[in-house]
Amino acid sequence: MAMELSPTSAAGERSPSAASYPAAGLDESVLVDQAIEGDGDAFAALYSRHVDRVYRHCYYYMGNRADAEDMAQQTFLRAWQAIGRYRRGSAPFQAWLLTIAGNLSISRLRLAREIPHREDGREEATEDDPQDIVATLDSCDVVRRAVLELKPDRQQVIILRFIEGMSISEVAAALGKSENNVSVTQHRALGDLRRRLDGQQLEPKPHTRAVQALRDAVLRATGHG
Repeated sequence: MAMELSPTSAAGERSPSAASYPAAGLDESVLVDQAIEGDGDAFAALYSRHVDRVYRHCYYYMGNRADAEDMAQQTFLRAWQAIGRYRRGSAPFQAWLLTIAGNLSISRLRLAREIPHREDGREEATEDDPQDIVATLDSCDVVRRAVLELKPDRQQVIILRFIEGMSISEVAAALGKSENNVSVTQHRALGDLRRRLDGQQLEPKPHTRAVQALRDAVLRATGHG
């Protein structure tokens, strides 16, 4: 079964409204069940609901619009191919998508062997919208790059916990790990960040609450909190 998906447009065009799909008004659990059965319209509605969040997740890794759009596209294509293996109750559908996006982005960065700097010309984020936080990280790029230098499992835990704002239990469900394992990984990741960021100047600037949580965690880990 083939399904063509258009990536979210970061250049000005909005992704299709969920209302444009026949299945759009259905509860998400119903859409997921129908998508598992091979219903392309149901998956298209799920795509429309989650594409912006997935794009922003990819942007945090990739640092530029073109690669983030490509990674978002690949995420949904991979999800469509694997939808039959998704089990509701194991992890929220969005968390499942973000895990796929993270894995693909990490693989892409490994091939590139270089962590990209953020491109210029980023739009401002709304104050409290966790989906827009990646646009406010200009002054935290040193933190972002330190995060992306962590081991892959530590990267994912830090990004899901502090950038996506998930709880320990939600991250555990998304990654298929125990809560204790996630807590230990987070502790070790923050220790790594402390060593990588020791001596770096992390000037306090206003950010969204999710970004501030990451900054606060790093400051505590570096002994500045």
